[in-house]
Amino acid sequence: MKNENELVIPLGIQYTSLHHIDHNTGIITAIDIDSQSEALRQYIERLLADIKERNSKRSFIFNSNTTEIRSSITLFMSEDYEKATEINAKRLLKVEQEAQEDMDKLNISIQKGSLFQTIINVDIETKMIIIGKADHNDFLDASDFAIHRGLPWKKRIFKSFLAITDHQNNIKKVLVSDTTNALTKYWWHSFLELTEERTDSHNTKKFLEIIDRKVLDRIKDKFPADHTILRNSVIGHFRSQADFDLDNMFTPIFENYPPIENDFPINDIQSRIKEIPEKYNLDSQFQIDKKEINKRAVHKVVLNEGMELLLNGAPDLDKITAFVDNENNKYIAIKSEEGYKRFKK
Repeated sequence: MKNENELVIPLGIQYTSLHHIDHNTGIITAIDIDSQSEALRQYIERLLADIKERNSKRSFIFNSNTTEIRSSITLFMSEDYEKATEINAKRLLKVEQEAQEDMDKLNISIQKGSLFQTIINVDIETKMIIIGKADHNDFLDASDFAIHRGLPWKKRIFKSFLAITDHQNNIKKVLVSDTTNALTKYWWHSFLELTEERTDSHNTKKFLEIIDRKVLDRIKDKFPADHTILRNSVIGHFRSQADFDLDNMFTPIFENYPPIENDFPINDIQSRIKEIPEKYNLDSQFQIDKKEINKRAVHKVVLNEGMELLLNGAPDLDKITAFVDNENNKYIAIKSEEGYKRFKK
């Protein structure tokens, strides 16, 4: 008879392990998942769903086929799960201890966390290997009003590695994701020993180019006001952020955008933005190269014959007002001290 508390592995999951990593004490604690509560099973399922469904990811390649993590993938594929997960847990502890020594100089602490490792049968030919670290957070327990440390239930904070293999156990794709805006370097560089497949400069240049030419140019003639607002918002986002995260850009600019025109195709625009990484082979999480922004920051608006308005960067559009007079003449007014001095009559 089945134990009520036994973990029910969802269809497709072949193996899952959990280790608590404490780099301060140097202790690794392996957790027997099957003996834990239903809540832990639900947490693991939600975490795996978060990792698989997260839009913001970056493609990497292994530095070599002999690194510890790459070797552990081979062990996963040969079903030597315990050895593979133990190698990775010990490596993460070592890397976090070394990284903490460097961060002590900056008075920064690496969050303690739990290492999840899972192998999933996607279909007959494809497997997915996930290695994820979920950060622990402090919380005040309502039952005893004491501060406890544990895994946050709703807002899961994690770093993840996802490898997809084919029927011959070749690695087809490696993706890394981080719920912080920036990809944590000790995770992908020191622990996983990876190299970015595409440069930050390439990602920045192509992402801006595609949003501008493939997405927003489609609405420029029919919806010029919406085009100006959205383009200005995109340039402003790239200029104000050090790191790009597709989810963090999409929500404030496109998901919550209130169109000027009633028939504005907002759903089509949103779909085109979300499909950019896969359709154009780009990363959805990377460091923004500011030099590439300046090349696309200038936008010309033709006003009249021989007269253009030059928008450079992401100007404050609230300083520009459009209005119509009683004779249906259309104007714009620009709040400008210098402009007033130059054109006053």
